[in-house]
Amino acid sequence: MVLKPWPVIKDIFSLSISPIISCLFHPAYMLMNNMVLGRQSDPVQLAAFGLGSLTNGIFVLSIGVCFANGMATLTGQAYGAGEFRQSRVYLNRQYFLNCIVFSIVLVPMLFIRRIYRAIGQEDEMANLAAQYVWICLPGIFWYLHAMAL
Repeated sequence: MVLKPWPVIKDIFSLSISPIISCLFHPAYMLMNNMVLGRQSDPVQLAAFGLGSLTNGIFVLSIGVCFANGMATLTGQAYGAGEFRQSRVYLNRQYFLNCIVFSIVLVPMLFIRRIYRAIGQEDEMANLAAQYVWICLPGIFWYLHAMAL
């Protein structure tokens, strides 16, 4: 059987358009936040946003996303092989393990204000950055679960 390249490329493009668009919107909302906060009269707000975003990216998202992507590979392989029961088992395991990984990552985030102060950040910036981190944590938790699908 000879595969024609155009139908394969068309299938790949149709499957990849949604992730491409979503990857464009993530930097867009981060840039919008930076633009809005950059026009505020208080530069501490922009600095706190940058510190909170960095904390979320390094401590929570990098660990959680890498773990979720690794587990999602197993789920996708089982589904592609037609083993739907095994795919459901992997999916449920991933939900459970995501909760455990998130709980481990959550512990330092609960004390992030103290950590910021310990590394020498000013109180106002530490408070604003910690508040941003805490507001983002529930969304990150559900984002990691959504990556399982």
